[in-house]
Amino acid sequence: MLFLVLENQLFLIISLFFSACLFLNSIALKSQPVKSRAFGLAFAISFILNTTAFLTSPYQKSSSAKIFLFGQLLLILACTIIVLVKEDSSILKLFYVLPFILVWAACIFSSSDLYSSCYWSFYFVDIALILVNLVLVFNSMFQKKKQVIPAHIGLFMMAASLGIWLLSDALTIEVVIIAGMGYGLCTLYYYRNIKQPRF
Repeated sequence: MLFLVLENQLFLIISLFFSACLFLNSIALKSQPVKSRAFGLAFAISFILNTTAFLTSPYQKSSSAKIFLFGQLLLILACTIIVLVKEDSSILKLFYVLPFILVWAACIFSSSDLYSSCYWSFYFVDIALILVNLVLVFNSMFQKKKQVIPAHIGLFMMAASLGIWLLSDALTIEVVIIAGMGYGLCTLYYYRNIKQPRF
């Protein structure tokens, strides 16, 4: 079973805890900026897909492992796009629905033959996410955009941890620690910005 491994258990607990906090608060809190709500709703991707991976792992270990990894990639990609979009852009409202479409697509994709043939493309997407978020970290520091720095650092750490995961083809304790810190920084970004609407 996939979740008999300690590192997988720890990652599951960490990702579900932070994802649930962000996802549920984005739904429950009525008064918050559109960008903050979109950012929080994006964590529905990891919350739903990781829960699905856990529930299906006793019966379909291979498929659940694919969902587990792919969910992390989609989460980082969605959050990076959201942070890049301007606060007043109408595109942000697409992310109220898009995470749920991505969850549905991920479940279908992970059970198809396309997953194996596209696996190497995950490396290139992840490298791009690492580089983009690294550039954004320095850009935010240079422009003194303190509010958004935790998100960029957090997403950079999550992308870096995913890179280690892809290279080692397994969750290691290093991946869990780095990803956990990334989740924590993204949560810090979210809660700071629902209190201070201006980005």
